[in-house]
Amino acid sequence: MRRKLLGLAAAIGLGTVAHAQDFPTRTIQFIVPFGPGFVDVVARALAEQMSQELGKPVIVVNRPGAAGSVGATQVAKSDPDGYTLLLGGLASNIMAPAINANIAYDGLRDFTQIAYIGGPAIALVVPANSSMKNLKDLMDEAKAGKLAGYASSGVGTTGNIVMEIIGQRNGFRIPHVPYNSAAMNDIVAGRVPIAAYTYTSTLGLVQGGQLRAIAVTGEKRGREMPDVPTLKEQGVDLAALSWLALLGPKGIPQPVVARLETAAQKSMQSAAVIKHFEINGIETRDIPASQLGAHFEAEAKIWGPASKAAVPAAQ
Repeated sequence: MRRKLLGLAAAIGLGTVAHAQDFPTRTIQFIVPFGPGFVDVVARALAEQMSQELGKPVIVVNRPGAAGSVGATQVAKSDPDGYTLLLGGLASNIMAPAINANIAYDGLRDFTQIAYIGGPAIALVVPANSSMKNLKDLMDEAKAGKLAGYASSGVGTTGNIVMEIIGQRNGFRIPHVPYNSAAMNDIVAGRVPIAAYTYTSTLGLVQGGQLRAIAVTGEKRGREMPDVPTLKEQGVDLAALSWLALLGPKGIPQPVVARLETAAQKSMQSAAVIKHFEINGIETRDIPASQLGAHFEAEAKIWGPASKAAVPAAQ
């Protein structure tokens, strides 16, 4: 009996190796849990390059909703075969589960971490004719009750949480106005006094003189906004990227993970993907798949409690 069991285990192991060697044999799906924006752009650039690396089509499917949790739920419940993957990360896997107790997945333990991608900083922007020139001006205006609201792309997004944390730490609160695609028009027109959006979504309007950026949330200043100081430079000990990672459902065989990680890393080193990253202000870090779980854990300790504390006030 023992020999039979050992033989069965060996057969299963050989089958897994053979599966990994053959992988992929069909189309791979990247689930993007957001609508149009930098995540979609990054996903499509990466998918195109990984299609070449893997020799099979990689297609992008948008499943937006509930701060990324709709798409993440789909991936968490999919077969762990490497063919359904998530462009997830801070918003969908850490912030969303922290602020919504009804989400049916654990953002860390129900996923296989495959490759760290990176992401853009958040820019705090005001209309070009605003009297606010820096973060101190913002705080002074907020504490005086002069700001009617701030815009972000939605409840539970990085911009939303960053603004709430800044307010909590400095004794003020600005009402939150979750926006759709009309946000930029209203900000430029001065109907909303301040907004927190991804660096690249504001860049063109800042460079065009229609908006003024008063802070960025990265560890360093943005390449295209070298005159805009970080939060840390202005006395707020906070740094935030809307970072992404390539994820799959829990239980993908390690050889398949290794194949996908290698393809993703090679793709991110290609000239085409690097160009897209530069255009979209994506800051990257060298975090191998073996250390990505620890990165998630560390980020969850920071942003999980912060999100849970911030969002009830923001809703």
